[in-house]
Amino acid sequence: MTGVDGAACVWAGDSRLYRLRDSELLQLTTDHSEVAQLVALGHLTEVEARAHPKANVITRSIGVGREPKAETIQVDAENFDTFLLCSDGLYNELDESAIVESLREEDLESIADDLMSRCMLTPAKDNISILLLRCSRQ
Repeated sequence: MTGVDGAACVWAGDSRLYRLRDSELLQLTTDHSEVAQLVALGHLTEVEARAHPKANVITRSIGVGREPKAETIQVDAENFDTFLLCSDGLYNELDESAIVESLREEDLESIADDLMSRCMLTPAKDNISILLLRCSRQ
C-alpha cells in the first residue's frame, strides 16, 4: 500500500472485510444474504440472524450464473491498520473480543495461526478462510 491512502475491496457473498485500527474492529463489508437483508430492514436482530434457518443462504456470489454481482467499496487505510478478510467459518465461531485480541499480535502468520486455533476449539460448523494485510509505510 505504498504511496496510497486507501484500498478497495470487491466481494460477493458472506465473507467479510474487517479493519483493526487503534484496537477498534470495524466491519467494512455487508453480507449478501437473506438474513442480512432482514436485519437491515429491522425484521431480525443480529442474534436472531445467527440462528435463523436461512442463515447460510447468500443472495450474491461469483461463479454462479452468467453475471457476477460483486460489490465494491473504497476504504481509508492508515499506517499500522490491520485488515482481515475472512469467511463465516471464522466470524460465526469467534466473538469480536477474541478476534481483536488475536489481531493485536505483531506477526501476521501468528495471527492467522491463533485465529485458526481458536476456531478449531469450537464446534466449527463451516470452512474457515483467513487473509490478513497490515499497512506499513517506510
